[in-house]
Amino acid sequence: VLGGGQEAMDVTTSSTKQGKFDAKFYHLVFEEEFARVKGHFGPINSVTF
Repeated sequence: VLGGGQEAMDVTTSSTKQGKFDAKFYHLVFEEEFARVKGHFGPINSVTF
């Protein structure tokens, strides 16, 4: 699982536009992205399958 989309110094709470955060899921063996969740905010603390 990879999370991010913006540098930490570019993120601000005073901006009117929404951040561009994505959570990307990569296959460990094939090294390919197989899923993506767009539009989340805040840190990714846990993932449950």
